[in-house]
Amino acid sequence: MIESYKKLHALLEPAERRNFFILIGVMLVEALMEMVGVSIIPVFITLIAFPENFQDSEYFIILREVVGGRWLQGEQLIYIGSLVMLVFFISKSLFTIGSTYLKTRYAQNRSLKLSKRLFTAYLNAPYAFHLKFGSNELIRNISSECTLLSNRVLLPMVDLVSQSMILLGITLILVLSVPAQVLFWLVVFLSLGMGSAAILNKHLRLLGKDSQKNRALVLKVVREGLEGVKEIKLLQRMAYFSDRLGFSFARLLQIERIMKVIQAALPNLIEMVAIIGLLGVTVMLFAGGRGPETVIPVLSIFAVALVRMKGSMRSILHDFTEIRHAGVSLDIVHNGLQELEKYGNGSALHLSLTNKNPNDEISFKNCIDLKDVSYRYPGADEKTLMNVDVLIHKGESIGIVGTTGAGKTTLIDILLGVLEPTEGQIMVDGQDIGQNMGLWQKKIGYIPQMIFLVDGSIKENIALGVNADDIDRESVDQAACAANLTTLIQKLPNGLDTVIGERGIRLSGGERQRIVIARALYNNPEVLIMDEATSALDNVTERAIIRELESLKGDRTVLMIAHRLSSVRRCDRILFLKNGVVDAMGSYDELAESHPDFIRMTEAM
Repeated sequence: MIESYKKLHALLEPAERRNFFILIGVMLVEALMEMVGVSIIPVFITLIAFPENFQDSEYFIILREVVGGRWLQGEQLIYIGSLVMLVFFISKSLFTIGSTYLKTRYAQNRSLKLSKRLFTAYLNAPYAFHLKFGSNELIRNISSECTLLSNRVLLPMVDLVSQSMILLGITLILVLSVPAQVLFWLVVFLSLGMGSAAILNKHLRLLGKDSQKNRALVLKVVREGLEGVKEIKLLQRMAYFSDRLGFSFARLLQIERIMKVIQAALPNLIEMVAIIGLLGVTVMLFAGGRGPETVIPVLSIFAVALVRMKGSMRSILHDFTEIRHAGVSLDIVHNGLQELEKYGNGSALHLSLTNKNPNDEISFKNCIDLKDVSYRYPGADEKTLMNVDVLIHKGESIGIVGTTGAGKTTLIDILLGVLEPTEGQIMVDGQDIGQNMGLWQKKIGYIPQMIFLVDGSIKENIALGVNADDIDRESVDQAACAANLTTLIQKLPNGLDTVIGERGIRLSGGERQRIVIARALYNNPEVLIMDEATSALDNVTERAIIRELESLKGDRTVLMIAHRLSSVRRCDRILFLKNGVVDAMGSYDELAESHPDFIRMTEAM
């Protein structure tokens, strides 16, 4: 529990920690009001049952002298006492409602903040991180684990502090108000709760890990099933995916069922001990020769205290089980942010994205120089790229070809700035782009192999990530025209504002590709990089798009990985990669005459 608090404290920002202590102050007032509430009921019962004893008490005599109230007697005293009780408990109820609202709002605001922080951390993480972890896991962490952390760790921990204060306050009232033998039952009552929590600690942690694993499996199966629905229906594999979902969901529900039983059983056990304790106290008091005027006030305060303590113990045990069960979510968010937020503070890559000097500018008028660039993926034994030395002149078109696994995409990712070279540098007109990566990336238009479209309008997909009010309509129109989207836009009822559906499902492959090309051109880039951008298209559509890309070249520098050699035939130079090294470099015709592997590729066309 202490470890959970430390992790939670580390996740909170300074302002959030201050607000937490303010919240503790509110909870302290709530605990004091509960103490008064427990104390005032036995006093009122004594006033009604034994008015003479009440009026002869030293506290009442002092009160009457202070207020000068000779009228504080008889029925008037009962009326006044009833009014005081009414006002106090209405005030207490309203304060408790307000306190609950503040606690819930605090926890939910932290959930929102943590979800955003974790998402931002994932976006800022090196691209190699995303190659290591699947999107299902990251989506689950953002959408589920942060919410679970808020609802089942932070909120229960806040409530745990509140209920513990109330429990301690009522315990103090009992210590000061009841005979010593009555306190024996109080010790038993509290020991039962702490013993139960200690026994459950390990088991709840294991259940939490099992629950987290099955939540991930449920999300994975649902996503895979919906994304591959066409092939699944064709192969008639619906039952396979349904059964996988059913198995994981059944286990998840079984864990939740066990949790509910545990949370229901413990309060009932506490209630049983409380009743036995109350009966035991009654017998002890009467056996000790005490009269009703002594027994009834003691029993009333003990009974009221037990009822309130039972509620607090129920809440504390519920909070404890929730925290232990959902502690895995706390670990995931805490460890994830601890690991990833360093990229927002210390990595050279991230620092370069947030340029120290806003007046800095990367000038690209001459060449891109790759100097002895090598790359090894984290955890890999061998380098994917080794000692790449290439000089690319401004305005050149460079084709990148080679066998599968030769390092083509890795080279492109390094040029894009999403991977940092393990060794070597990339210089642009003598400037190291690693020091100004954000400025370099603004000069790049990228057309990926895997088309990415959001469920929005054509305009929103072209100006990806720009708020609707900030989209430059003229730039969108120019990019759409350059990508030969004009005909498509004209025949759509809403033109550029037409919503294309998830992953552009309402468009053809060529139309989707043209939207991605328009996106690459939206910022009028100086460098155009294509990663097998036409590999999924038919030959006719591919040739049409290649012609369009050639017409867009102008004075742009173009680098393209080609699936088909026909795509790079008109390139100024071709790099042939083999086993992570540049095995040959030259024009299409030069390689077709002199390089054996390239010749075999041309023969296979």
